[in-house]
Amino acid sequence: MARHFIRSSSQRLLNLSMPAPASKPFSIVVWVRPNISSGTHAILSWADSATVAHPSFKFEQGFSGIIGVIEIEDDGTAASAIKATGLTNDVWHLMAGVFTSDSLRRFYSDGSFGTDNTDSVTTTLSEIDVLTVACWQGSTGGSYESHYNGDLAELAVYNAALDEADLDVMYDNFVSPVAVRLKDLIYHWSLFGQASPEMDIVGGQALALENTPTDFKHPPMRYPARPLTIPGAASGASPGRQPRPSGSVYSSGGIIRV
Repeated sequence: MARHFIRSSSQRLLNLSMPAPASKPFSIVVWVRPNISSGTHAILSWADSATVAHPSFKFEQGFSGIIGVIEIEDDGTAASAIKATGLTNDVWHLMAGVFTSDSLRRFYSDGSFGTDNTDSVTTTLSEIDVLTVACWQGSTGGSYESHYNGDLAELAVYNAALDEADLDVMYDNFVSPVAVRLKDLIYHWSLFGQASPEMDIVGGQALALENTPTDFKHPPMRYPARPLTIPGAASGASPGRQPRPSGSVYSSGGIIRV
């Protein structure tokens, strides 16, 4: 299952006290199935609650066909890693932002990286504390904007720079992030659409539902064989306590890539 978002209903997920990784490198991965007709759609934003606009990290898709990730440093300077080939509506795609250092950020979708960005941008990670999914907030205490229309599944954060081989394992086989680089996984939301709030099985961080996003079926997702032990997983947040999606497939070979 996945989460389904309707732009006109301003549906979203929020965590208003969500710490970012302590340092770079880190990577953000999510499966997306868009259905957009115009405008810019924010897939997620991770920002400083004091300023919202910066510092921050954002995933977005424009109707013009440009997709990518944006890092905005403390003074508001933005650096974008993009790919000119857009996403096809009503088709599942894998997206990833890889923030390697203050002078290298990369964007991956569907089997390859786009154009790397090597601008020098310094972001104070300790100030980033608000995660919004399917939108971003335009100003401190202001309205949520650029809502996403479509479906999202398997949102994950790693404290490592994933490479193309790591991401291809997920993309080529419709594999969950918990089957790739498990020791580096620090947050993971299955987004099964069966629980409120959506729980993070690794870090114990919840995503609250606003305006009632619903669930949506997606093709079977491959998971490692159970029982699965996640290093450093939050107490009470084991995968065994999560709802199992209808029709899901679990591999028999354990971790696929470590």
